[in-house]
Amino acid sequence: MPQELVAPLVAPEVRTFTGSGTGTSPSQAVDGAVRVAYTFAQSAGWQANQCHVRATDVRSVGGGVYAAVASLFCQR
Repeated sequence: MPQELVAPLVAPEVRTFTGSGTGTSPSQAVDGAVRVAYTFAQSAGWQANQCHVRATDVRSVGGGVYAAVASLFCQR
């Protein structure tokens, strides 16, 4: 009777990275925050295609300046 080979179930590795940024427009602040989050992920050994932006938040801090935070979800 042949034996069937079954691969063990391995839980994927997941990690979240957060970056912050500022700019003179909301989109500029968000873009900066996303870039910082991806930089943190890549510094930790993750590839860009293993990550996606989960959430962003942007606020006016006055004087025409915006601050943003981006949360990056990575899985491999």
